[in-house]
Amino acid sequence: MAALAAGYAHLEGTIPPDLIQLAADAISSGKLRTTIHTLKHHEFEVPNVCYSICDYFMATFNLEPIKALLHYLPADTLPQPLRPFRIGQFQETTGPSPGEAFSERTTHVYVTIAITDLKPVNGAYIFLEGSHRLQDPKAKTRCDVAPMRLLAGRAEAWCGNLSYTYLTGGGGSFITLVFEKPI
Repeated sequence: MAALAAGYAHLEGTIPPDLIQLAADAISSGKLRTTIHTLKHHEFEVPNVCYSICDYFMATFNLEPIKALLHYLPADTLPQPLRPFRIGQFQETTGPSPGEAFSERTTHVYVTIAITDLKPVNGAYIFLEGSHRLQDPKAKTRCDVAPMRLLAGRAEAWCGNLSYTYLTGGGGSFITLVFEKPI
């Protein structure tokens, strides 16, 4: 499956625009308590509409690519996200040093649901295709780049050990669901 080779996959399905708009309004209202500050994004307390989005996602999206990225999930098992999940907004940064790449937890698969259109100029990640299969950090810099480009309401799954970088932009809003690989 292509998702295994690249380390990420676009997911079939779309969250209804009315739910996306409610989530975008909640994030931009300034009324949500910030729970985490990182160099690249801020995370907020999760408003109720985001639970509705998560439920809609689990009920209607094709989850097969997530299962493929989780590797060891039995064929008849549906993946379940860990709760609480995260909502956030990318922040303006000075950008990483040239050649600097990041990754997340190797035991996790992440699903990013776009609350606003996401692209590198508003903070979305630029994946290094196939980097999750490489051990040598220097080899990862030779991977093809694959910018995350999602319209609001669309989703993408990606391996936690897939390397990524980013541009300096900010403003894009997202929900991230986290799935854990069985041990």
